[in-house]
Amino acid sequence: MFNDLIPIVSPDRKEHSEKKDKKDHYLNVRQSEFSILSADGKKYIGPAKREFIVCKAAVALMIHCPKEQKVLILRQYREPVIHRKSPPYYDIKDAWIYEPIAGVISGEESPAAGIISGEESIIQTAAREAKEEANIDLNIEDIKLEYSLFPSPGISSEVVHFCTCALDSVPSHELRGGLESEHEAIIPAWVSYNDLRRLKAQKGILDAKLFIGMSLLNL
Repeated sequence: MFNDLIPIVSPDRKEHSEKKDKKDHYLNVRQSEFSILSADGKKYIGPAKREFIVCKAAVALMIHCPKEQKVLILRQYREPVIHRKSPPYYDIKDAWIYEPIAGVISGEESPAAGIISGEESIIQTAAREAKEEANIDLNIEDIKLEYSLFPSPGISSEVVHFCTCALDSVPSHELRGGLESEHEAIIPAWVSYNDLRRLKAQKGILDAKLFIGMSLLNL
């Protein structure tokens, strides 16, 4: 599956103990103790103790219109931004960060790439989130899965599936976003490619999903 740029000989892991999740919710904190076989296959390293977050996979969607050179992004309030314990510090205004449309997949992932065994596929999740967060209806056939990655594998099991959707024209209907039931504070808007590039140049993008999504559109 992966190349051998940095080869690993006989990858293996011994589990010593694993504590149950501290709470049954979207984010679950897990403690694990294990030993991992060294890269040269000669000895086990450990036992090591690690604490990390176990959570569902997510989808990030970049909707854009190449003809009009515009992309749909959100301004969304994110509470954790103001809880940093070291510089740089951010205030409430900073916590209204720019993001792509994104959300958690409903269901459990199956071994087959791109498939969710449960309520939704990756593509279905992207379409649902577009409706919930921006009031925009998309054709499933227009959504393309581009890339999947772990944004922070040292502390989280989360996988983010990055998708794109190219439209022939920018819809004229009113954008509105956020579910009242989830108390979401979201402002969706179409912005030009150049304005988004300027925002990036000014270091105004704090969300990694948007930063990565822009690279998929060569912005």
